Amino acid sequence: MKRNSSGGRLPAICFVLTAKDLGLYPDMTAVAALSVRRLHPQAQIILVTDEPTARAIERDSHALGKIVTGIIVRPTGTEDPCVGAR
Repeated sequence: MKRNSSGGRLPAICFVLTAKDLGLYPDMTAVAALSVRRLHPQAQIILVTDEPTARAIERDSHALGKIVTGIIVRPTGTEDPCVGAR
């Protein structure tokens, strides 16, 4: 956990998302991440996702890409997010 200038600990939050399209689940993840950001403006928010979902977030400029601190892309060996999530 990182520390802020006063020596207090800053939270680090991780979200994991795989989605067939950028519909309900990415939007819900964005709302949750935005809630964390509002409560803890300096928090590190990491999104772990598969390659197809990361491409869709970038292609569509989804809000989630702007809210999180960083995105970690993990290869799953499949283009099907339902299978890759397992």
